[in-house]
Amino acid sequence: TRVTEQLRTADVDRALDAISGIVLDADAGTSIGTALDGLLGNARYRPLVRGALVVVLSDGLERGDCEAMIRGAHRLGLLGHRLVWWSPLACRPGYRPVTRGMQGVLASLDELSGVRDLDSALQAVRRLPVTASGPRQGAARAWRAAREAEGAT
Repeated sequence: TRVTEQLRTADVDRALDAISGIVLDADAGTSIGTALDGLLGNARYRPLVRGALVVVLSDGLERGDCEAMIRGAHRLGLLGHRLVWWSPLACRPGYRPVTRGMQGVLASLDELSGVRDLDSALQAVRRLPVTASGPRQGAARAWRAAREAEGAT
């Protein structure tokens, strides 16, 4: 569901009210793969991705086959300067990107972190300069290191 027009207001409450009236597909998984195919398949939008710091906000729980999501994330990772994925699920202390879709996109990500509200979004935005200047495709290494550190304690 396209919500760009509804997000043009500076009033957060008004934006959320407007979005709630048009987003009818927010239950039972997402269709990020379809959205990424639409973005990357449109010659007008593709140049906007090239060299950009791209942020995907999704739990990564794709409806049906997740191959389009994996393919789209890989392509975004190649076209963009950095690819960041913010998931509300990653806010949970025990979260692990173990679904087939998230395992598939993890290698393309420069960062995978949790965002669940405006405060956590602001913290994530403040980390973007570090992500933008850090090594490419570091999300998989970071999650692997975190898992190994947990095993050592």
